Amino acid sequence: MHIKEEFKIKKFKFNDYDLYFSIGSYSSNNKLAVSCYTKDELFSTITINLPNTMSSYIDEAFIDPINKDVGLYKALIDKGIIKEVIKENVPYNMGHYDLVRFDLDKLKEYDSKGYQEFFNTLSLEENISKELKI
Repeated sequence: MHIKEEFKIKKFKFNDYDLYFSIGSYSSNNKLAVSCYTKDELFSTITINLPNTMSSYIDEAFIDPINKDVGLYKALIDKGIIKEVIKENVPYNMGHYDLVRFDLDKLKEYDSKGYQEFFNTLSLEENISKELKI
């Protein structure tokens, strides 16, 4: 996948890579989805969707453990993009995942378009729920 110029808001330097964030939501439950790319391809899916889990706030997500192994997780904490580790090593199926809270304002600096689309999706979901009286 090639990242278009319009999405290159702000680079995130990690090791020898210039990374660009993509903010979105998982289609099954609209929870926060965060990925990062180099200029030409996916570098890492930072979050992982764990349906029916305890994350309930829009700024919370589970971290794909591979990000710990390569040091990206720590770099995100150091830069304040992940502002809080809520719970470590939450068991789910055969794995263990950390539940974190992102600083959405910082993420917005890296992908303002994705940030806006994420909130538009949440707003649409809320309006549909009200119409259906869910």
